[in-house]
Amino acid sequence: MQGRTGQQYQQNCALANTGQVYVTGYIQSATNFNISGYISNYNTNGTTDAYIISYNSAGFIAWANLITGTGIETGHSIATNSSGVYVVGGFGSEALTISGTSISGRTTTSDGAYIAAYSINGIPMWANIIDGIGSDKPFSVAANNSGIVFVKGQTTSSGFTVSGTTISGWVRTAASFDGFVVAYNNSGNAIWGNMIPGDATQYSTSIAAGGNGSVFVTGHTTMCGFTISGTTISG
Repeated sequence: MQGRTGQQYQQNCALANTGQVYVTGYIQSATNFNISGYISNYNTNGTTDAYIISYNSAGFIAWANLITGTGIETGHSIATNSSGVYVVGGFGSEALTISGTSISGRTTTSDGAYIAAYSINGIPMWANIIDGIGSDKPFSVAANNSGIVFVKGQTTSSGFTVSGTTISGWVRTAASFDGFVVAYNNSGNAIWGNMIPGDATQYSTSIAAGGNGSVFVTGHTTMCGFTISGTTISG
């Protein structure tokens, strides 16, 4: 992986049971960016563009893809299960191009979040955006073997739209970030969403999927307590 100018940043990787390794990150201000046999002499359309690379168990590149736009597109986190590979990142464009397909419909110019799903052979399966009136930042993705994919992030929105469904109902009491979790089925439709709101900032850092459909979230907060699904956690 090389570019004649610019920088390449690796953000996250995931290991499959088959021994394949999946890597995501972004390239910044790159010209003539190359991944031998897969991406040739690419120039970034905006400030940054995201990439996904699959390596086989012998360490050779199996496939690679770019997620591009006219603004800042990043790859933050990647996960895999028996059904596919899932990458989340941020973007500042009105539309994204994922493997030649454009995804649009944003209602704001603030930071947005996306999730893109690929087969284990690198074929795009589905993609979605998380679009609110404020800044929506994804940080982590996890997947279980039932095909459910979970996205963790933080937002300054009082509600956002996922797969055409608006998730709202929390009251923002401070100009800070609240945490969110969204779950998708294996067709890319959002099946539920939840918030970690409070009167200060909740930093959402990582997420993991359990084998029985459970999901585990970690992060930290600057407040003495917060409410999750109607339950106040304090002390």
